[in-house]
Amino acid sequence: MTLGKKMRLIRIEHDLTQVQLSEKMSVHQTYVSTVELSRAKPSDMYITLFCFVFEISKQKLLEGVDDYVVAS
Repeated sequence: MTLGKKMRLIRIEHDLTQVQLSEKMSVHQTYVSTVELSRAKPSDMYITLFCFVFEISKQKLLEGVDDYVVAS
């Protein structure tokens, strides 16, 4: 599963629209859409904010994601 798809599923599970999420995270709705469609890799700050909003760890978010490589 892509990171964008997983983020979309988490957002939907929490009954938030892209607009509502973008407002919570102070980003533009088009950025949320771009990330969810895997057209752009989310920034580290976006991932951190996303995890904060949904109260999940980065490790939990990245479980089962096949398109995100952690820099070593």
